[in-house]
Amino acid sequence: MQDLNFNNPFPAGTPDNLAYQRAFTLATAYPRRDRKAMCGRVLGYMLQELPWCDGRSKMASEVNSCVSEQHLVDLGMFYINHFLRSFRSAKGPTPAPSEHPSRPSFDDERDMNSDVIAAAQQDHRTSKKQALRRDGYRCMLSGKVDSASVLELRSTINAATVASLDAHDAAMAAAASPSDSKLAEKAADLAKESTALDAVAERADTILANLPNPPTLCVTNAAHIFSESTNTDLGNDTKKDYASSFWAVMERFGQQGFMDELNGPKIHRLANILTLEVYLHTHFDRLALWLEADDTKQQTYRICSSDNDIIRDLPRTVIFAKYANFDLPDSRYLKMHAACCRVAHMSGAAGYLDDIMDDLDEGRTKVLSEDGSSSRILDFALLISSGRRIAAH
Repeated sequence: MQDLNFNNPFPAGTPDNLAYQRAFTLATAYPRRDRKAMCGRVLGYMLQELPWCDGRSKMASEVNSCVSEQHLVDLGMFYINHFLRSFRSAKGPTPAPSEHPSRPSFDDERDMNSDVIAAAQQDHRTSKKQALRRDGYRCMLSGKVDSASVLELRSTINAATVASLDAHDAAMAAAASPSDSKLAEKAADLAKESTALDAVAERADTILANLPNPPTLCVTNAAHIFSESTNTDLGNDTKKDYASSFWAVMERFGQQGFMDELNGPKIHRLANILTLEVYLHTHFDRLALWLEADDTKQQTYRICSSDNDIIRDLPRTVIFAKYANFDLPDSRYLKMHAACCRVAHMSGAAGYLDDIMDDLDEGRTKVLSEDGSSSRILDFALLISSGRRIAAH
């Protein structure tokens, strides 16, 4: 958690300057761990971290349109719920969508998105296989090799060896009984199968030859930059409304095309996927690991984290190499994810979400402490379960 800088980073007299000052005032009016102070930091850091000017201008306009402190708090909670949490791993119940506190037109955008948004087909397996091929069967950050792929490649080579022996035996049997047409037919079929498996095995052998020997193995996942859960199980009205609200937020941040690019099964497109070992995938989804583009070098990214221990054994930078016609992770998606992670980390909202979502997942809210320490869990639980609507003004 970091306090907002006392020195306003925006030119005096501009809407951005006024919005930052209002966020700073809210953040410093309460103790650092107070929820209202956190909301002020969220707004202040979003003004600084949003990667596109159009999005920052709209953000400043929303902050400046709030007529009271409570509306500022509501706006901060809205973005914790509909921006920061949307990039976090899909754990806990889906929040019921709330009205945008300072822009009545937001609900119109959300409702319009709800009409066109499509549910993702469960095609995670296919996307993971394609991503593994693109990424050389390795984690894109650590370089460790996917253990399941190694076993499958070795199994392919073994199967080709067995098929070759079977074809050889069948050919010998057919030669010994030239009048037996069935043996000749079987030998021909096995020879054809062996030839096909030999070609596959040759490719598998080439892949294995290009891996470290011996390889450092790990279990990998197909890590979605924009969460797979965003477009999953949209038969649930609450889930669909929440997803529509998220895409409306993206539109307000100047990225009107994101929803079309990732709608329905397109959430699994390779541009939205990185191959990551499970340990790194977990931190990526919990907003503790992100990638920042090196503007001087194409497809080069700095590996960043809120905890240096997470990336201690990783290189400082990574270069994504093109493979065939497979799309690389989209730099715009990574840029939005990085902005979300930085805001969540610096504002303290990441820890707030971690604590609450972990407790909600484990059912700890069934018993709330009498000393008031569970109040933030109760507040959030009420927000996501009641679907209360924040009055626009």
